[in-house]
Amino acid sequence: LTVVGTEPSDALDYFCRCSNVVDTIEATAELIVHVVPEIVLPGEGFLYIVNEFQPIVFVCGATGIPAPTVNWYRNDVILNEATNNRVSIAPPSITQPDDVFSVLHTLTIDSTRDSDSDTYTCVADNGNRRMPNDTLNIELFVRVAPVILIPPEDLTVVSPEDATFFCQATARPGPDMTWWRVEEDGNRNQIMEALGEYNIVNVEIGERVRNSTLVVIGSQPSDTGTYLCQAGNVVAMDSATANLTVYVIPEIVFPEEETFTYIVNVTD
Repeated sequence: LTVVGTEPSDALDYFCRCSNVVDTIEATAELIVHVVPEIVLPGEGFLYIVNEFQPIVFVCGATGIPAPTVNWYRNDVILNEATNNRVSIAPPSITQPDDVFSVLHTLTIDSTRDSDSDTYTCVADNGNRRMPNDTLNIELFVRVAPVILIPPEDLTVVSPEDATFFCQATARPGPDMTWWRVEEDGNRNQIMEALGEYNIVNVEIGERVRNSTLVVIGSQPSDTGTYLCQAGNVVAMDSATANLTVYVIPEIVFPEEETFTYIVNVTD
């Protein structure tokens, strides 16, 4: 007897019976059908995005006979509570809706960090491994709030000199850099690049770092005040302020070009 193209439903006891006029004999054999493990949830390759310090839950499901075990790896190192105290792994949920076992496995990283950004691999194994259906790669991207690395410094210039502020920030994804004028009442007005007034240059340094330069062109006494550098992304914002003081060279305004004669009587 040959069972062609075995299926899990073929896992039964089979009887062979032989008989003649003298006697009847039987032999029994059990057919065990193994099914190689296969990842079925959540799918083939996923990108998880989370803000720093928030938890993330990875879900991995697999099927097979016998019921597969599921392990998580990062850089070929198994992940568990012993290797990372912010990692917790829930007991697997095992069901058998048909003939094939279904295993659901979850891994939680509490309070994610920037350094957690990496590739995580879910591997299902029941002794009948077959790549790549038993492996799932998950990319974790941790978004990081901006931090001002180099704040702008207070400046003192003599009109009409240019005043140049510099600011550097880092974040993931890289921050958007903007400049603001802070009024005495605390209100802020965004500074936009304008010919003859302001020049703003933003430079990307790699994936995270941004440099920003604000030039107050031909500064005037009215430019005296507080300037704010702001770095923002989808996570949050950070800012730093600096003061600009504009001096004016003394100028005689009276008398004008006319010549005046003063007569003074002096008596003993």
